[in-house]
Amino acid sequence: MVVYIYIVLNKVKKMNLVYVWNGDRDKQALAEAVTYFCIEELMPRFSTLDISIEFSDERQAYQSGGCVAVTRREFEIEISDKLSDDDIITTICHEMVHVKQYARNELPISGGVSYRTYEEYENQPHEVEAFQMEKILAEKFKINAK
Repeated sequence: MVVYIYIVLNKVKKMNLVYVWNGDRDKQALAEAVTYFCIEELMPRFSTLDISIEFSDERQAYQSGGCVAVTRREFEIEISDKLSDDDIITTICHEMVHVKQYARNELPISGGVSYRTYEEYENQPHEVEAFQMEKILAEKFKINAK
């Protein structure tokens, strides 16, 4: 009996997990769909990601989202609950590029970095990639969602 249970448990396929908190059901469903799409596009071979997304009303007006790596496989994304559906798609695509950067060790997991100006922020290599890829991913998601 113990041997059988061990064999069954070892054959269970690992899978990525996405949790979405707060926001209405439509926003939650959209966030989940975009996140799984981005995983497939950016990290198709990854199967052990754990991503929590929270819609929040506490983000600053100029911030649509943010991503924190808890580990190389566990991430927390916060999204403004005031965004339109198009902005939710774009923001999650942007933050998922950061998930990819953290998961592939392209971006170090460290304490927060502060920037003096918005220009200084957007010219960081990891942000340049995220801003470029957010547009590509968002358009591809919208085409596939039709």
